[in-house]
Amino acid sequence: MGKIENKTIDIGYPLYGAKFVDNHTLVTTGGGGEGNNGIPNKLTAVSVDFQSENKLKLLNDFEIEGKNDSPTSLDLAGETLLIGCNEHSENIKKGQNKHLRKFTYSKEKQSISFNSSVDVEKSVDTLDYQKEVSISNDGSIAAVLSSKIPGSVKIIDVATLKTIKTLTPKDDVEITDISISPNGSKVAYITEKSLVITNTQNDEENLVHNRFAPSYDLTKIKFISETELVIGINLKHKSGILLSHVVIREDGIKVIKSRVISEKTKKITSLDSTDSLVAVAGNDGSILIVGVDHFDVYKTLKNIHSFAITTVVFSPNGKYLASTSASNTLNVIEIPEDISKSYYWVYVNILVVLFAYIVYSLISRITPEQKERIDDFIRFMFDDPQTYQQEKEEKASQLSNQQPLIQSSSGSGEIVGDDPNLKTFSDGEYVVEVVTNIKEGDIVEVSTRTSWRTETSVYEDTASTLI
Repeated sequence: MGKIENKTIDIGYPLYGAKFVDNHTLVTTGGGGEGNNGIPNKLTAVSVDFQSENKLKLLNDFEIEGKNDSPTSLDLAGETLLIGCNEHSENIKKGQNKHLRKFTYSKEKQSISFNSSVDVEKSVDTLDYQKEVSISNDGSIAAVLSSKIPGSVKIIDVATLKTIKTLTPKDDVEITDISISPNGSKVAYITEKSLVITNTQNDEENLVHNRFAPSYDLTKIKFISETELVIGINLKHKSGILLSHVVIREDGIKVIKSRVISEKTKKITSLDSTDSLVAVAGNDGSILIVGVDHFDVYKTLKNIHSFAITTVVFSPNGKYLASTSASNTLNVIEIPEDISKSYYWVYVNILVVLFAYIVYSLISRITPEQKERIDDFIRFMFDDPQTYQQEKEEKASQLSNQQPLIQSSSGSGEIVGDDPNLKTFSDGEYVVEVVTNIKEGDIVEVSTRTSWRTETSVYEDTASTLI
């Protein structure tokens, strides 16, 4: 895998949401809020094409008029966009806050236009806001999450913006995230300690899973398919984030695997997935690209933005990964097609090196006689038996007729240097050096170093004997 291509563009306002309209068009939202200080609240369409000179190109803006709070969430399907954006705080106190706003994106004109808005929360608290919105692929149904505690989820008919159903947890707790299944038949929400899945089309009993470890803090959730989800989890009391892969079966919810993907990142700020990849943004400014199958971390990207990452989102075909930041920047990464294969070969190479090191360590500890026995055993197991026996007999015959290389090493020899214990005996190209050391008591250690030459190489062997 070569260098990952990426491009950053300054949109001109703090960004809090983004979603791809298609594989080459992205819509962002954000702004300066009620006291904008000259920074408007907007939606912006951006062209994405890494084959052109201008990889990212601003297409069109839609400015949200009036003194509104900044948009906090965005999702879309087809040409329908839904965002969460509170009205002015004085309006909220009066019970007026059409925070769920619908827009239309025209692919032909590459423009954004306002459609309608509605207040689904009926709150007069200026601190309450629309935390998340999630739309089915066909744009018919949506789930809207409020920041209120106790939390609630509203199931919305997108065509009319009317509330179909309200979901509330049994305990008075915060709902941290929501996700709607691709065809809109199920909505999943998580609290800090539990996962709840409900059917949007009937009154079937909810599926609940709350057998998570005490150290888990469930924070993000995303449907991968109609029956599979991925959950992003922060680890309490220490650094570390992990992913859990959940499946929906006839007998309930099953967690089929969980894996820590970073021990340095403390919190997940955003998560998105395709059927093969998961993207996770951390509070340390990192983005991790992870495989769905085993949660292997294929790539960790750092310093993409100068400030906190608010959103990560894949294009429909998974070719691009966009991220937004409150630093006004949009970054888009082109995902290499071989990202998983590259990781696989790195993993294989590591295993090969490790195996080679283990083999080397074992071989370096065995004697020449043991090596010869192992070699004989391998040849006995895998060579032709008749050929093996014939070669063994020929080798035995050669050894029986071979003259000793050194006839004797018991003579006086030639003293080397000033050490009378070091003597050298030679026979042609063969040299034996004998070192005699008096050990404790009557033990004598005799060390020999044997050297011999051939036309192309020099060999050396050592041995030590106690007598």
